[in-house]
Amino acid sequence: MNWKKEFERCREYLAKNMKKSLPIVVGFNANIDAVKYLTEDFVEYLGTNNSRKQAVKKLSDLGRGIRESIDSGEANEWEVDNQLVYNKLLEKGFDEERIGGQAGIVTNLMARLGVKTNVLLPILSKKQAKFFVNRNVKVPVIERGKLRLRKPINAWNKNHPTRINCIFEFKKGFMGAPRSNRFILSYRPKGCKPIIDETIILYSKKFMENVKRVFLSGYQLLDSEEEFRKAKSQLLFMQQFSGNAKYHLEMTNVEDPRIRRLILKIGKEFNS
Repeated sequence: MNWKKEFERCREYLAKNMKKSLPIVVGFNANIDAVKYLTEDFVEYLGTNNSRKQAVKKLSDLGRGIRESIDSGEANEWEVDNQLVYNKLLEKGFDEERIGGQAGIVTNLMARLGVKTNVLLPILSKKQAKFFVNRNVKVPVIERGKLRLRKPINAWNKNHPTRINCIFEFKKGFMGAPRSNRFILSYRPKGCKPIIDETIILYSKKFMENVKRVFLSGYQLLDSEEEFRKAKSQLLFMQQFSGNAKYHLEMTNVEDPRIRRLILKIGKEFNS
């Protein structure tokens, strides 16, 4: 089999048939992935410690987490718990930056396939906006009390922080790693949770009508039952205007059993 020809055939088929699903809505978690390909010098620089907490308050916590992933060959994701440490890491520099988060990745993929996509974002900074494909992508924003659909580059807010997750990748054999994988340092600035401006929700008929598919993610960023109730309330309100659209909930690995249960409860409102 000629895999290159087969890939092209599948790509053309997908692009042609995806257009039959126009338009779609995507939300909520988008970020920038700052990727670093690990070296032994960098791992040594971080150091390690004997703590058991899966959070990063100092560089040695990050070193410990990365070493655990390398030793096991398993992916892992910890949250940064110290802004100064996070800033210091960003200053060290990374090998590349790219769109991240399920919503960010899916939005750009659909746009490149020719699918008109409305993306719901709780925060959108100028830097983040530059990572979105502008063709076929619109972001609902409120301007002078009215809802407008703008290209990402015209929809950013100067008061919104930039969410950058740090991705540390390693290949099989690196420092004895049994397989290739990654360690993710997750940054969760204020406002990044999947709860949208209430005014946008009230005008949601404008971007939900005639939608065929809805892809939502990021509920793992919620912390309390009150937040989940709010998110569910917004979801149900938007569903009034989407007819027979199919809803897909994208999940990630969630260690906290309480948050897992709450996500599964809201998951009852989805088709898949």
